[in-house]
Amino acid sequence: MLDIGFSALFIGIAIPYFWIGSPSPVVELFLLYGILSMAAGLFKRMALFRSLRLFYDQHDHALYLISSVEVKRYPLDQCVDIQMHTAPDILQLFHLFHLFSPHADYTVNIGKT
Repeated sequence: MLDIGFSALFIGIAIPYFWIGSPSPVVELFLLYGILSMAAGLFKRMALFRSLRLFYDQHDHALYLISSVEVKRYPLDQCVDIQMHTAPDILQLFHLFHLFSPHADYTVNIGKT
């Protein structure tokens, strides 16, 4: 919920700034890309949250995450570094850190996420 709040705050500030206009077209292009990227990411996360199902395969020792957005298979034999967290890492969840690429992690200098 916190990442949805931050994304909504960013979009809520960016839309009036984009609507009023800025002196630089580069800033407007950046804001437009950020708004569209965040809106797509929020829609994907909400669809994933609403349709996520977990299945465990005893024969292959694998965990399956199935949703309307994507299907992932996690073999439990290959798990070597499992950690329990009491709270989500907001740097990893906040969509702004995945603005340019969903595969890049811009928080590596802070520590392991």
